[in-house]
Amino acid sequence: MLFIFVLAILEYAVYLRSNSHFFQGDTIHWFYVRHKSVQEFLSAFVSLDSGGWYRPLANGSIQSIFYPLLGLTPTGYRVIQYLLFLAATIAVCKLARIITGRKLAAYVATLFFSLHTINVYTTYDLAFIPELLYSFFYVCAVIFYLRQRQKWAFVCFGVGLFSK
Repeated sequence: MLFIFVLAILEYAVYLRSNSHFFQGDTIHWFYVRHKSVQEFLSAFVSLDSGGWYRPLANGSIQSIFYPLLGLTPTGYRVIQYLLFLAATIAVCKLARIITGRKLAAYVATLFFSLHTINVYTTYDLAFIPELLYSFFYVCAVIFYLRQRQKWAFVCFGVGLFSK
């Protein structure tokens, strides 16, 4: 638990301490085309989105859910993105522990994942929520599969596919 706490502080310091930047162009687009009703959200499962992607759970979902509460204030969305990234990191730690059977190896693998430079992109803006959600659900699917919980593995795999 102490490792996760230290990791959370480290991830915040490395990726999210600067909440002052505004949204990039793709995120503004997802704000503009966000779902405004449950029916619009459900229809996303049977069609491509405005960007030509099939990501019904990821593209614009955070904007659709939280826009009425947060508007166009970036800080609240950055907190949500931070929590999603932290969840993915914790899932990686759990998977590494299952595979190796050792805490130290899991901690090293998690630090490598957490501090990898590619995460500058995945933590930068809401346009990268699909990467965070897909990673989280894919790793959860593998964890459930290795734990002999195939039903949950199948659900997480499916949700991951709907995310990216």
